Amino acid sequence: MIRTTDRDTTDAGGKPPLPPILDPPGVDEGPMRRDLKRQIQQLEQDIAAFHVENCPYEAFTASPVRGPAVLTNAQLEQVRDELTEIRAELHERVTQRDVDTMLAGLEAATAEDLGIIERLKRRLLGKR
Repeated sequence: MIRTTDRDTTDAGGKPPLPPILDPPGVDEGPMRRDLKRQIQQLEQDIAAFHVENCPYEAFTASPVRGPAVLTNAQLEQVRDELTEIRAELHERVTQRDVDTMLAGLEAATAEDLGIIERLKRRLLGKR
């Protein structure tokens, strides 16, 4: 039984207001979810291929440990962003390692050579 205090009394005891519609009808999130999953798959493949090619003897996990679940769109975006950061960190680490290896082999380099190498190092690491 509905008490009169539950009704909007301004319209002479009419029906209570309807709850807001959370998901508008006709909105299909399927294409967005498929695109996010495609991006995640591509990032994982890129990370795996780059890691195998550049550091085959180092243990590396790309995705954080997660159990089986259907992720929301926000969670899929978060996974994509995490993988993008992991890929950038991996590229930076390998570039730094390669630059350090190159510098270690140049003990007899002149000051001019070291200046050129330092500029190259900053350019490779994205620091101008």
